[in-house]
Amino acid sequence: MPSPTKKTVAKKKSPSAKKVTKRKKKGRRCKTGIHTSPKLKNVMSYRSGWELTFALELDVDPNVTAYLYEPLAIGYVTNVNSGRVRKYFPDFIVFFADGTKKMIEVKRDDKVMTPLVQKKAKAALDWCRKNGATYEFITEATIKTLVQRQKQRAKEQQDAIQETLKLIEENDPSAVSPSRKPTRSKKTG
Repeated sequence: MPSPTKKTVAKKKSPSAKKVTKRKKKGRRCKTGIHTSPKLKNVMSYRSGWELTFALELDVDPNVTAYLYEPLAIGYVTNVNSGRVRKYFPDFIVFFADGTKKMIEVKRDDKVMTPLVQKKAKAALDWCRKNGATYEFITEATIKTLVQRQKQRAKEQQDAIQETLKLIEENDPSAVSPSRKPTRSKKTG
């Protein structure tokens, strides 16, 4: 009699063994991490590079006095027939120097018009009306613009550093000379 194959062995397993089997998780494509800022009222454990890009922009925007990351849970009905209520956590609430506040959701263009996102947006708009805020989606086009702006700022900062080093070197060449090596004192004894 031939030895049983993996398929036949798998078929003979008990139903409880099937429940223990774990599905493979897809690899994360998103950039995750922690971000802190003087303007950030709580620690931000971001789950996408786009959220981080937007937060970095808020950090340097002089019109922004403070912001919160996923600060609250808003109930929304997922199924009208069953009335099931789930929680939606908007990405940001931003506070501006002129006293206004805005709720922000960072979302891919192709996701904005999906029924689930629209249900969440409706609940968020209701919350915003009651709390004197506005609601806005930040999508791919905006994020790409912010990335370019941040790259330009980084280049300007690098250029300023290089210019400062050049000025220092002109006044004291030994202060920044890469060929300058620290000298060691000889121990006598």
